[in-house]
Amino acid sequence: MSRKKHRPLVLSQWQKRAVVVLFGLLCTIFVFWPIVTNMVTKTTSSIDGPLIAWLVNHAAEWYRGKAVLFSPPFFYPYKNTLTFSDPFLSSGLVAVLVGAALPSISMIAQINLQLVGGTLLYFVAIYWLIRELGGRGAAALLIATIATFLPLRFVYVVHLHTYLTFAIPLGVLFLHRYFRQQKLLYLIGFSMAYLFQLFNAPMTAYFFVATILIYVFSQKTIWPTLLVDKRSWAAAILLGVISVAFYLPYWQQAAQFHSERTIRDAAHFSYAVNRLWGWDIVAFVGIFVLFFLTSRKSRRTVATLLPWVLVTLVGLVAMLGPVLKFDLETVKVFGLPVPLPYAIAYYVIPGIKAFRSVTRWSILAALGFPLVVLLLYQTSRIKREVKTTILLILAVSTVIIARQSLPVFTIDTHVPEIYQLAAEQPEKVMAILPATVWSMAPYDGRESVRLLYQPASQKVYYNGASGFLPPTRAEEIHQLFRSFPDDDTLKMLKTNGVELLLVEYGQYQQIFSAGFIFGDIQAPDPDIIKSKLEQRTDVRLIGCRQSRCIYSLTRNLDAP
Repeated sequence: MSRKKHRPLVLSQWQKRAVVVLFGLLCTIFVFWPIVTNMVTKTTSSIDGPLIAWLVNHAAEWYRGKAVLFSPPFFYPYKNTLTFSDPFLSSGLVAVLVGAALPSISMIAQINLQLVGGTLLYFVAIYWLIRELGGRGAAALLIATIATFLPLRFVYVVHLHTYLTFAIPLGVLFLHRYFRQQKLLYLIGFSMAYLFQLFNAPMTAYFFVATILIYVFSQKTIWPTLLVDKRSWAAAILLGVISVAFYLPYWQQAAQFHSERTIRDAAHFSYAVNRLWGWDIVAFVGIFVLFFLTSRKSRRTVATLLPWVLVTLVGLVAMLGPVLKFDLETVKVFGLPVPLPYAIAYYVIPGIKAFRSVTRWSILAALGFPLVVLLLYQTSRIKREVKTTILLILAVSTVIIARQSLPVFTIDTHVPEIYQLAAEQPEKVMAILPATVWSMAPYDGRESVRLLYQPASQKVYYNGASGFLPPTRAEEIHQLFRSFPDDDTLKMLKTNGVELLLVEYGQYQQIFSAGFIFGDIQAPDPDIIKSKLEQRTDVRLIGCRQSRCIYSLTRNLDAP
C-alpha cells in the first residue's frame, strides 16, 4: 500500500501579503479592542480626542467647500485660528473618503477608525521597509510587530497627528528604491509620503526630514547619484517651497503673539534620563549587544547599520530635551544645568521653537531601534531558532503591554438640547460659560467636548481649545471667571463680537460645590450669577434647557 506524499503548502506572493496584513490586523484589533467595540463613545484621550476629532472634521469640511481652511469657527474674533493647532489636512482627506462610504459616521468614530487604520498602515509600511532591507520570514513579521507597538511610539496613541507616522518608513522605502532603480514613480511616492506628514502636522514633517537627512548623509554610495540627479533636486526644492508656503501663516501667528515655546517649556516637556532604562530601551540595547557581539562584522555591515544607529541616537538624545534631568529634576553642576544637544538645536533649527512636547522625538528611536536589530539579526551567528525565539518573546510582550497600557476614555457625544435652541437663533457668535483654560484642571477639557457640539449649534465660538491660547484671551477668561456678569465682562464680550451667551449653570454648580479655586479666584456661585443676569436690562433670556440657558446680548429687548 503506497503512502501519499504531503506536499508543503506553498503560498503565492499575494497570499503571503494577505497573511501579513491579516496578522497585523489581528494584532491591531487585539490592542485596540476597547476602542474597536465602542467606536462612537470611547477614545484614547478625554481632552485631545474631542479636539482632534473636531479639527479633522473642520479639515474635511474645507475639502467639501463648507469651511475656510485657516479660519475655523472658534476663538472669535482672532484670525487664522487654525494656526493655534495642527492642520490635519491628511486626516481630513481620509475623513472625506470615509464619510463618502459611511455618511453617518461620527467625529469620534472617524478618529478612532484612523487610529486603528494608522496602526495597521504603520505595521505594513515598516514590514515593507524591513523586507527591503533583507528581512525575511518570521523575523520580519516579529520585528514589524515590535516596531508598531513599541512604547517609544505607542505612547502617542493619544495624539492622532503624532501617531500617524506610517509615511516616514514609507518615505525611506521609496527613496531607497529610487536611488537603486531611478524610477520616477518612487520619487513621486517619496514626495507624497512627505506631503502626507507635512499637511497633517509640522512636527511629524520634521521627523520625516530628520530621518531622510540622516539616511542620505550616512549613505555615501548614493552621493554620486544624488549630486547629479536633477529630479531629486527639483523635488527637494518644490517640497521646500510648498512647506514654507503652507506654514507661512503659522510663522506669522508666532510673530504676532510671540507664541514660540520657551526653552524652559522644552525642558519641562522632555524625558528625564531615567527613561533610558525603561524596559523597552533596555530590551533593545540588550538584544543589540547580544547580536552585535555575535555578528560577522564588515565594512558593509557597519555602513548598513550606520543610518539606523544614528536615527536611534538622535531620537534618544533629542527626547531628553535641552538639559539633563533625573526623576523630573534638572541636574545641576556648580548651580548650572547640564546642557544637552537639543539646546543647540532649539536656537539653530528654524521652527523647532514651536514644538512643546520634546518627548515625541522618541518616535525616531522607535523607528531606528527595530531596523538596527533586524540588520544585526541577519549577521549574528546565533542559531536562527534562538534568535527568532528572542524576537517572539519581545513581540508578544510588546503587544500585551500595549493592550494593557491603552488609555480609554468615555466621551459624551450626545448633543445637549440647548445647542439646537442656539441653532434656531439668528445671532452668529456665541460664548459658552464657564470658559476654561488649560491650567484649570480638572475642568480644562470641557472646551474640547464643547467643540463636538459646535456643528449642531451652527455658531462661531468665542471659546476654543488648543495647545496655544492668545495671552489676551487667557486674561479675558480669568476676568470672566472672577467677575461675570458685571459691566466690564459684558462690555468685553460685546467688544469681541459676542452676540449669544450660553451659560452652563450645572457646570458652574459642579465647580462651586467642589470648592474649586483658580489662582486666587474662588469658583462663583451659580445662583448669584443667575440672579445678576435676571436683574440686567441689557441681557435678554431666550430660553433654558435642563441646567443651561441662552441669553442675547444684542437683540432688541422689546422685540417679541
